Amino acid sequence: MLLLLGMYQPATVIGKSAEYQPEIQSLVDKVSIEKMYQHLEELCWADGHQSRVTFTPGNYKAVEYIEEYFNSLPGITEVVLDTFYLSMAITPYDQYPIINVIATKQGESQTPELIILGGHYDASGSRESNWATNWQTLKAQGADDNASGVAAMLETARIITDPENNFQNKHTIKFIAFAAEEYHPKIPGVHHAGSLYDAYAMYDQQQKLAAVIVLDMIAYNTIKDYVEVISNVKSLWLADLIYDYVDLYVSDLTTNSYPVNVPYSDHESYQIYGFPAILLMENDSPWNSDPPNYSRNPHYHTQSDTIGTLRASLLEKVTRLALASVADLCSQDQITYVADNRRSDYSEFSLPSIYPNPFNESTRIRFYVDVDTRVNITIYNMKGEKITTLSDQLYNYGSHEITWNSQNLASGLYFCVIQSHNFNHCIKITHIK
Repeated sequence: MLLLLGMYQPATVIGKSAEYQPEIQSLVDKVSIEKMYQHLEELCWADGHQSRVTFTPGNYKAVEYIEEYFNSLPGITEVVLDTFYLSMAITPYDQYPIINVIATKQGESQTPELIILGGHYDASGSRESNWATNWQTLKAQGADDNASGVAAMLETARIITDPENNFQNKHTIKFIAFAAEEYHPKIPGVHHAGSLYDAYAMYDQQQKLAAVIVLDMIAYNTIKDYVEVISNVKSLWLADLIYDYVDLYVSDLTTNSYPVNVPYSDHESYQIYGFPAILLMENDSPWNSDPPNYSRNPHYHTQSDTIGTLRASLLEKVTRLALASVADLCSQDQITYVADNRRSDYSEFSLPSIYPNPFNESTRIRFYVDVDTRVNITIYNMKGEKITTLSDQLYNYGSHEITWNSQNLASGLYFCVIQSHNFNHCIKITHIK
């Protein structure tokens, strides 16, 4: 079974809890809701296209806007359009660029660690009845999902990098606008593509990535100013600090009493590779109500997700929280905390990932366990017949990756079943020759 974090005590963090810093309060007080609404207007209007759906002109206009804004900030060290292609996308979209926009503020320490603050800029209209056929023309402005997170990230970048604020970051900050987070009719079976691409690069390059904070849907709530902290076990030390920052700098923002663990956004990509990553979101499932804190968002993935539905005070407070978090982490001498939360009576998986999917020759199966445990990975066809056992062995605490080569198999749908002593998960895989 999957671990529900609320069943366990918070992690014991080796290192001190967050302490109030007047310098951070000064930064937090500079958050401008007017500037964020300017970003919302630009992103939602998208040069008149009123859509940021992947592979549409408005999506690429959003890239241009975010890049130009990052380049306008004098304290930014570097701005990169990190471009890649998705071979599993349906032709001709396999030749269309997917672009993460990355801005860096280099740390001043001799051995800086890395912090990422990010949010996806693409939008979706998947709850419209004609989504599959009309995705190119739907006016999917995506004000809450996720222009709100991008606006908060851009405002944090403005304040953190403004030379007049004289913020001395010891550690390197990357602000990332992620591409292709949403499911898309022309990319079957794939989402979180931009963050998966970046997370794999961090893993492959053995980057010292200390913390990832993702902002997604942070501005809709008709009841109160409320945000949920979403974390896996390995990231609990970071979640605990987030609660400290709420108490210290945004005490009028309401949060859940303990973190929950859901995979619905880009934080999951980094968790798969064993990096500490948390998500700040208005509710862990925004399509459901969570009384007394949240009433479901009826505009989710529809054309009615517009600026007029947002709560300005909520957007401002979550932005203040994100800013305080990044500023405090970057001001510490060492930010890689260790959470003492390993238990012998359970193993926790972040939900496994298979990428690419669909695939033609080989695909990679990635998973994370937080204690040493035996894992069985078996492939079945649609008839329930076992095709192959990819692995049945003991895995050490951490992230793992297995490659499945299937050149001799027929095209079709297959099932990958991943099991340990208290975990059983099945993922559909499409093989295309």
